[in-house]
Amino acid sequence: MQVKVNVFPLTAFGDDVRGLQSHTGEELDALLPSVLDRAFKGEL
Repeated sequence: MQVKVNVFPLTAFGDDVRGLQSHTGEELDALLPSVLDRAFKGEL
């Protein structure tokens, strides 16, 4: 019983981290074309 009580918050934390990672990946994917455009124009 004690192990189950201790593990549940860790699995919830892992789910939260995976959600943040997914969201961050989507933001980076959206920024990539802009960064590449600026890089090829010599603005970086």
